[in-house]
Amino acid sequence: MKAILKIIKQNIVWLAFFGSSILMLVIAIVASTMMISSAKIIEETSKQHLLALSRAAALLVPADHLDRFMKAEDMELQEYKSLNERLIAFNTLSGTEYTYFLRLDEATNRMQFVIDNSVNTDALSVPPVPRESYPDIALTGKPICVDLGSYSEGWEGYMTAYAPVFYEDGRLSKTIAGVDMLDKHIKTAQQNMRRLSGLLIVSILLALGACLHSLLLYRRKARQALIASEAKSSFLSRMSHEIRTPLNAIIGFCGMSLSSGNMATIKEYLEYIDSSSNHLRQIIDDVLDISKIESGKVVLEYLPAECAREVAKIENIIRPQADKKNQNFEVFLGREVPLFVRCDVVHLRQIIVNLLSNAIKFTPENGTVKFSVTQLETVGNRSKMLWTVEDTGIGITKEQQQSLFQPFEQADISTTRKYGGTGLGLSISKNLVEMMGGTIQIESHAGEGSRFFFALWVDIVGRDSFEEGSDPEEVARKVCLRGEHVLVVEDVETNQIIIQDILEKYGAIVEIAKNGREGYEKYAASPDAYTLILMDIQMPVLDGYAATEMIRASGFGNAGTIPIVAMTANVYREDVEKSLASGMNEHIGKPFDLLQIEQIFVKLLGTDC
Repeated sequence: MKAILKIIKQNIVWLAFFGSSILMLVIAIVASTMMISSAKIIEETSKQHLLALSRAAALLVPADHLDRFMKAEDMELQEYKSLNERLIAFNTLSGTEYTYFLRLDEATNRMQFVIDNSVNTDALSVPPVPRESYPDIALTGKPICVDLGSYSEGWEGYMTAYAPVFYEDGRLSKTIAGVDMLDKHIKTAQQNMRRLSGLLIVSILLALGACLHSLLLYRRKARQALIASEAKSSFLSRMSHEIRTPLNAIIGFCGMSLSSGNMATIKEYLEYIDSSSNHLRQIIDDVLDISKIESGKVVLEYLPAECAREVAKIENIIRPQADKKNQNFEVFLGREVPLFVRCDVVHLRQIIVNLLSNAIKFTPENGTVKFSVTQLETVGNRSKMLWTVEDTGIGITKEQQQSLFQPFEQADISTTRKYGGTGLGLSISKNLVEMMGGTIQIESHAGEGSRFFFALWVDIVGRDSFEEGSDPEEVARKVCLRGEHVLVVEDVETNQIIIQDILEKYGAIVEIAKNGREGYEKYAASPDAYTLILMDIQMPVLDGYAATEMIRASGFGNAGTIPIVAMTANVYREDVEKSLASGMNEHIGKPFDLLQIEQIFVKLLGTDC
């Protein structure tokens, strides 16, 4: 019993659907049958009505009077004309089309029209018509209505009823009364009933089909949600491993450094800590990138770039990784590739580095990794360029390729997998390529290596668009802050220590404020003492936005011109825009990037000592 209840509970939606479907079909069939029955009733009711009218017409005049009208000239008799007027009046009141009398001419065995409701009737001058089955039944004394559609030749569209006419003494005559009525209203009613019946069945079937489709779609979506949930759970499990591994190294080597008195050993430990920290930072960057992509917060920025220089930068990043595994790393830049282009060079580099890092990771020692940039075609000042990454690594099966670009998934998700990683790099790359208007593709077979490639249109620009020194990552000038007073507004002690050490190495005199309120008060006390303010955002008492606005609005000393730089882990574009809107000049992200810090200091303060 429990097993049955469990099955019912697990399939309650489907059971409800099939139960309601059967009920709806039964209702539709019953309603359809009733409609068809109603159409038949309409026909029978019309026939009974017409029979009653034919009997009434037969009582208008006895056969004795009708026998007086035998020849065409009898139509001139006043009595004939009076009867014609009575038929006209009867026809008007009854709503029929025609009312008439027919007499059997036994000599010719044909039926002769005696009189009808025409204004200028010529019934007796019309030739006799052949006998038919329905009028013959009336001649036996039984009123009869023809079946719908069973009409005399030439009288299509008229349903007729016949009734016998009797003599005054009650004897049956050879004359019958006939009434004709248009059948279009009956047929229209029947057709409408049948159409309604059909529409009801069709609508029920369509409704059931839509419900079934919705259920199947719901089941598929539920399945996809379950798969996504399982993938995220697997991702979190992998992420825990990926984060804990470098974190364990950082914590472990920090402890070992504290207990070691050998400076050479401590230096070696610090190198391990640095490497593990960079690894951990890359993991966090991947998570933040996929989060920004899924929330639609990634904004493309198209800037001039020198193709050869960008390829060289990528090579400088990747070659040490390849050399570490004794791999052959080949780089090819096609001669036809434009010298200068306009593109989102930062995200483009991120895509290529992701693909190349994967290629190196999944290619064994002494293997080969190739990176090439070629031009497919040009249209005006636009170039369609092809970026390709090939390797001789482990390859990817067709089945694995199906989910390769999905976030939180890897081709190999087993706990014993040989290769690490978050499984986000390819998903990030795919999304970025599609945002730029391209499609990333793969050609691979298990054990035979892989080839990733994508094509994008870029604008061709001249050398004049690429100003000398416009690439901030290319021989930054030496930062010099000798004697400069810098106010650091930061509530976290470790961050205070790090930024103070950086600034003092540049020669700055540093003063620390622990929150926005203290930072404002220190500035207000000596408004002309400071050359630069580094402002954290999220702080107790008063945050960085409010503190900046208060400084700018104070009117003290150089309040309107002193450079104020946001120094925060809030690194989304809207965070940068909000910082600038509050009155800050630049934005430094955490963890600190020395290159970025140097670039900003040079921009705001120059380099001369």
